[in-house]
Amino acid sequence: MKPVQVIHRLRLIAVRSASNVATSAPDVKQPPQRRRLRMISTLNPLSIKPSDYLDLSPAVRIYPFLIGFSNAALSSGPRYPDFRYHLQKRFPKGSTGFLYYHREPEAAPLEGGVRFRILPDATPSSFSNGQDLLLPTGIPWQIILPQLARPHYQCFTNHLLHENLVTSTQILRCGEIFGARRIAPSLILFRLGQEFPVNFASPILKLTVVDESLHTLTIGSIFGNNNTLSPFSGSAIARFEPSFLDGRRVVHLRITKIVTPVVCRIPESKIVEPKEGQLFTVAPWGRGPRPWVYDLTRKTKVAAVFRHLWATSQKSSP
Repeated sequence: MKPVQVIHRLRLIAVRSASNVATSAPDVKQPPQRRRLRMISTLNPLSIKPSDYLDLSPAVRIYPFLIGFSNAALSSGPRYPDFRYHLQKRFPKGSTGFLYYHREPEAAPLEGGVRFRILPDATPSSFSNGQDLLLPTGIPWQIILPQLARPHYQCFTNHLLHENLVTSTQILRCGEIFGARRIAPSLILFRLGQEFPVNFASPILKLTVVDESLHTLTIGSIFGNNNTLSPFSGSAIARFEPSFLDGRRVVHLRITKIVTPVVCRIPESKIVEPKEGQLFTVAPWGRGPRPWVYDLTRKTKVAAVFRHLWATSQKSSP
């Protein structure tokens, strides 16, 4: 090999080596982006001030949001918990308003949560005219009390206790019952009459019922036949309603709101198309359409869980 060729070859080897080194070198880490901190003074809707107004819309690039309280004396533990929307996604456009603690008048002992009331401007007097931020399922976005009872939200718990919106007994019971279990807020039932999302394309309905302990409520073949393909697609918000049939305790299922349109996939099904505002109806072979019903006197696990739910629904608020 001629000297010129040797020199040329050495140069090629050097260039390739340099290229490999550059390729295998670790990427230079960018400094972490500071998360945006928001300070508020209260979670009581009756005490909200214009300065408590928040903008969580996706136009704000810093994400997730950190929420703290102006009264630092009540902030201990992780002072600024972060807030996310749904499945780690950003809050939707127009997410401007106030964080507040919500509890229904007929709520069960451990029921309640922090919600976000959407308003176009920072006018507390308009609070009752606003609407709560919703999830894609149609259920209100919220951080329920069992979540708030965990260390991550300790500063929120401190403020809720300070403002007499919750009790220490509620916080302790949430910790005892839930422990470190994963919590899916919209699929947890504290009482009959509480709304939850349903997917008509799934023949199985699975929820978690809260009593003195946790119970799994799994109902198969409710939107389909024998756990097979459901005749309808679409989604809605529903609730179980207590009733009596021939002196026996039973529950019905009411479709309170259709979220995504119902589409028939299997004609001539024993399942009647769900209608907004009506009881979920079935049509057994040889019989006319009738509301779906579950008898609590049955000796099944589902009936036992419904009995727990019925009992919890009768308990008075703390």
